[in-house]
Amino acid sequence: MPASRDPRASALNLITPISSRGRLWLRFLFWASTVLPLPRFTVLRLRLIHYARWTVLGRSRPHLCFESNFNGTPDAYVEAFSYVFPLGMTAIWGSSKGFPGPVPVQSLQDWIGEGAVKSAHYYCAYPEASTKEILAGLRVRDRLRDFNSRARDMDASRFADEYRALVSDLQLDI
Repeated sequence: MPASRDPRASALNLITPISSRGRLWLRFLFWASTVLPLPRFTVLRLRLIHYARWTVLGRSRPHLCFESNFNGTPDAYVEAFSYVFPLGMTAIWGSSKGFPGPVPVQSLQDWIGEGAVKSAHYYCAYPEASTKEILAGLRVRDRLRDFNSRARDMDASRFADEYRALVSDLQLDI
């Protein structure tokens, strides 16, 4: 697999040949995943993903293209993906030539290594921050906005109590 340049943000691009039936299956699956919440929420549990996209390329000789930016190394990403999203991985890559299944992880990592395409460039809005840090920052921002709007009508004693409660609630995010 391609080596990571920055441990906070890595890219993985994978192109795999699929069968004609697989192309039809993936077309249905991708449509269903826009309508049903379960597939998206399962993938979103992986808080290390900045971006992920699947695309079917070609008609006569179709290929599945997967692009993703994530925190950490490609090996750790694939391992996390295989444990959190095994059924989804099988549904998506099951029609790809040589797909070994999500476990054992080493076989999957080897298979991905064979189909991985090195990234010459990828975009990451916050390369120095992990997705966990970004989500924490968003929670702090939202809570501070709410506190700021409510604080205008507080007396000093209530302000102090609410401020302490706010800092206590946000201590893991600060």
